[in-house]
Formats: sequence, structure tokens, C-alpha cells
Amino acid sequence: MAVTSYEFLYFELHGLSRICRIMLDLSGVKWTDTYPKNWDEDRYSTPFLRLPVLTEFQDDGNKSLQFSLAESHAICRYLAKQHGYLGNHPHESALIDMYYESWNEVCQKYYLVEFRLKKLVAPELVDKDKEYWHDNILLPILSKHEEALAKNGTGFYVGDKMTLADVAAAVCLPLLNYQGVITKETHPNLVALSDKLNSSDPFLKVDLKKISVGSLNKNFECAVTLSKKHQQKIKCVDFQVNLQFDYLDTPHTSLSIMRTKPAFSLSRKLLRMSWNKYNLYNVATREKAPNLATKTLFQQKWIAKRETRAYHGDEMTEKQFKRVFNPKLPTVSNMFSTGKDSEHPPVAVLTFAELERRLDFIVFRSNFAPSIAAARQLVIHGKVNLNGKKMPYPSHRAKDGDVISVDPNAIATLKGELGTELDFTPKPFSQPFLFVPEYLEVNYNTCSSVFLRAPISRPGRTEIPSPFPAELHALAYEYYARSK
Repeated sequence: MAVTSYEFLYFELHGLSRICRIMLDLSGVKWTDTYPKNWDEDRYSTPFLRLPVLTEFQDDGNKSLQFSLAESHAICRYLAKQHGYLGNHPHESALIDMYYESWNEVCQKYYLVEFRLKKLVAPELVDKDKEYWHDNILLPILSKHEEALAKNGTGFYVGDKMTLADVAAAVCLPLLNYQGVITKETHPNLVALSDKLNSSDPFLKVDLKKISVGSLNKNFECAVTLSKKHQQKIKCVDFQVNLQFDYLDTPHTSLSIMRTKPAFSLSRKLLRMSWNKYNLYNVATREKAPNLATKTLFQQKWIAKRETRAYHGDEMTEKQFKRVFNPKLPTVSNMFSTGKDSEHPPVAVLTFAELERRLDFIVFRSNFAPSIAAARQLVIHGKVNLNGKKMPYPSHRAKDGDVISVDPNAIATLKGELGTELDFTPKPFSQPFLFVPEYLEVNYNTCSSVFLRAPISRPGRTEIPSPFPAELHALAYEYYARSK
């Protein structure tokens, strides 16, 4: 009779492989751990240049290869289906898959990447995300899982026996409890499930290998490198491991927009939405727009794009900006014309008009924050309300008539003792920037602002504050319109 056996290829750490190893032990099959000897060369023999890889053999006297399977999720699902941990019928399988995916999403994407690796590279980014993570992601998801376990009533997610979903929960819960929010009082069913499974033989056997996710902290050497596409990447090296995690568009502060050059360089002289003294110096010493006469047409457009984007939405990636860019610029009625020779409205300056609806832009334009980065931080930290409700998304675009209010204690220019009336204390070098655009109505007594309407362009002038002439905006518009 043929006997099935497995070889599991992964590094000498758990990481994404812990659930796979536990599933192999739970299944009671014969399996062995194997490790890459030279990952730089061995990676090309794997299906997708990634680990883990599960290889299945049939042994009926002669050991023969059945097939190889890569990707940790695919391996876990295959083992669960083969050995009875994926439910008894399609509905149960779908529910188990749903809970399994939920735990993987939270544990891997948010915890391992956003916190563990980011903490090693940029500790200041962790504090910005923790409050949002705790209140808006972790606790609501834990509540949903607690409700699911309570509803089933057996101590497991589906049916009355352990499934892949239960294994994923037991593996992820200890990792996610870094703030001690998962207790018997708040999440009794989750804690009971975690304690029961983590004290069982398959879990303990895997942990006795003395390799754990803790090695991600102890052994990884992390360095920020810049790819050819100008995306920030983390390059992690451990036991000849060469892994790369791409940071694309995360909802909040992301390494993909981390600066590699000073924001207020006195040599580059890029202008920013900030009251910083070096930015004011750059504004004062930039007497005219860049000289584009000797440049090719593409160079002119690219320089115009670089100059204008440094001011309008420099905290956004190009991918994020292109998502909101609309090549169909708004126009105004001829009611502004007074004769045949009247100036046409410089509509190209409305290239960045849609950004003025963003919550962080409104907070900065209302003079509630000294920079667009500070305004973004206020929004993420829950200090900004939209129509009376907390709105933690800086990219949210306000509608006409929306009311945006800011916590007075979070405004940098308001000083005073707690519980007393706050006094306006202007920050140094801020005076040239303290004005309000026509499309906003600001009440400084209530620390609130009303977004009246979209900014428009009139003959000879525009309502969007910008240090650049209309010609530069027109070139930037052409750059984005051609790539749309």
C-alpha cells in the first residue's frame, strides 16, 4: 500500500509557515522540514521564486514524486481539504475560508508588515498608525470573530471540531495581542480557543523547533532601498534569506511615500504647503518660474509636474494622484466676460482642484495646521470631524456644504491651560501663509470650516492658492493628460 509523505521547504523560522507546519502535524502524515542551502540560487527552482513549497511523495517501495505546491495559503487549504479540516460540505468550506482569510489579512498585512518591519526601519511611523489600528481595525474585527464563535456555541468556528479557521485564529491571536487587548473578560471565546489549541501537541511540537516569529525582530537586517520604479522596499536578510515586501498604497502613512531627500532643500528649492522657515526662504528667493526655454517639450512638462506636485499633494504618490486626476477641467460661464477682448479663464490652474476637497487640504487651507503633513496627522489621529462625525481618512473628499471641525487642543496655534480659553499664538514665519481661499468659510471661534464649493477660475485669476504661474500648471496638466 502506498504511503503519502511530504517535504516542506522553508527557512529556519516560522513566519508564514507556522500554520502550514501545524496542519502537517495535525494531519498525522509523515513529513520532514527542509531548508534552502543557497537561496540566491535555489529560488529559481521554486514555482514562483518564493517559499514555502510543499512536495508530496508516494512511497510503495519506490519513492515517487506526486506534485509540488507553492504559496502558504494554497498549501494550508490543500492540507485542510485532504485531511478533513475544511468542513463537510461547500457551505462549511466557504465559511472556514472566510474566517481563515480574515485572520491572514489582519495578521500578515497589518501586523507583520505595518508594525514589525516598519518599526525596525522607521519607528516614528508606528506611533502614527497605532491609534487608528487599535480603534478602527483590530477591535472591530476581534468583535466580529468573538460573535462568530459565540453564535456557533461549540468553541469552534464551524461545526463541533477543529478546522483551518480555528488553527489560523490560534496562531494569529498571540501575535495580535501586543497591546494586551484580548482578555478573558473582553473576548472569552477567542481566548478559550487560543488557549486550548496552543496547549495541544501539534502546536507545542512545532514550537519546540525553537524557531518563531520572534526571529523576525532578532535576525532580520532591514534596509530601505529604492527600486527602479521609485517604490520603497524593505530588504530583509536572515539565514541567507532575501525577501522583499512592497509598500504600495496603504490607507495611512506608508513607506511608499517616505522621503529620500530633505523636504526643504535650499538647493532644489521645491516649494511645499508648509509654514516652515526654509520653505518661506525658498518662496522668497524663487523670483521666477524655472527657465524652460532650452528644454525639450517632454522635459518642460516633467519639470512643471515636479515643481507643481511638490506643492500640491507632495504626500501623495503618483499612483494616488493619477487616480483622482480628471483631464476634463471644469470651466466657468462667459458671465465673467465684459467684452470681446476679455481674458479667458486660466482653466489649466484647476489641474489640482480636486485635491482641495481632501480633508487634509481643507485643514491646512483653514490654517488649523502648519503643514499638509501635520494636517494629515490630525486627521489620522481622529482630531478632525466631518459633519459632526470622526473621519480618520485624509484622502476623503468633502462635498459642497460639508462642515469640517478640528479639536481646538490639537491646533498648533492655540495655546492655553487645560479647561481655559485658548489664545491664538502665531507660529514664527507663518504670516505670509495665513489667508483663507474663497471656497472656504472658516469660523475660528468654533475651529470649524465649511467647504462651500469647488474652486473655480476667473479671468485673470484663480481661487486655488499656488506659487506658480498658469503656464506651469498648463504644462503639468499636459503631462498627466497624456498619461491618463
